[in-house]
Amino acid sequence: LNVLTTDEFARRHGNHALDGLADTYPWAGPTRTSEAGLETFAEDINPLQMYWSMHRRIRLHPPQAVSTVCAVSGERISEGVTAFTAKSYGTSYAGQWDHPLTPYVEPEGAERLSRKGQPGGVGYRHWLGTVLGESDGKQRSVPAVVTSAWLANRRSWISRAERLDAAPALSPRLWAFGYDMDNMKARAWYASILPLLGPTGVDLDTVVAEVRDLVKGAQQARKALVSSVKLVWKVDTKKNKGDTSAIDANFWDRTEPAFYSALERILAGDRRPARQAWRRHVRAAAEQLFDHYTAHDCQSGGKGFRGVMRARDGKGGLHHQLNKGALLKIDKPQGEKS
Repeated sequence: LNVLTTDEFARRHGNHALDGLADTYPWAGPTRTSEAGLETFAEDINPLQMYWSMHRRIRLHPPQAVSTVCAVSGERISEGVTAFTAKSYGTSYAGQWDHPLTPYVEPEGAERLSRKGQPGGVGYRHWLGTVLGESDGKQRSVPAVVTSAWLANRRSWISRAERLDAAPALSPRLWAFGYDMDNMKARAWYASILPLLGPTGVDLDTVVAEVRDLVKGAQQARKALVSSVKLVWKVDTKKNKGDTSAIDANFWDRTEPAFYSALERILAGDRRPARQAWRRHVRAAAEQLFDHYTAHDCQSGGKGFRGVMRARDGKGGLHHQLNKGALLKIDKPQGEKS
């Protein structure tokens, strides 16, 4: 489902007239080195080279006699490559590229950038920009071309297969993965599976606005949770922000199923109940995680207990911040007075 058809790919930028082997597979011809500042633009190659780009100049040494087990296939081999040479000034791809498998970010007034792996990986807070796309006024998130093509042209394949009983209960998913890089150093590998849902009978702008509010509400709750736990931990935020990555990860993991449940209700047009259920869930998750991370300090009758209660229920504490969050307030039933 993530392979573009010939007609779809024909609309991609690049020089389709360049149909030599090396125009698609760069190792099949002389390397377009960049020692003299040579840059390779889309019009210099066949657009298919986006799948086979060769940024690094790496050459394998001739095979040697060895006696070992291949770490990939598990086969015992008697001959294999044991070394390679890497040289600088490989192919320098420049200009505007639009890889079909990559989502992008378009900052206002600047060139678009591919979405990079970040600490914490990909989660439901990235669902909107990765699947449907969004704009916050400062930048626009653009889904990968294959994702947009699926939502526009391919989802009928799933429903048709279900009607024909060819594949029961098919549930389309988007697999987002990649390295979190620090310059040339790989810090981590992340992979996430996101449900590939899109509006059918609901206005797209309405769905985008609703989902954006769900995520912003969760971010408000996460921020309140972290700052309240820090009050108990007595972390000087000006000098030492403390390591709260575990709190963040647990919060996002704990609230993920409820987010997708709310999303399905919004796509079905059941918006207000979805918002209410979501707000109750993220507030409860923040409270439960606060209790978990401050349990050690909560010794009944002691100073620790009083400090925990102030951070939980006092001014500036968890409940105070949750109640201030505009997107976390629980709507009163119609006719009920505050």
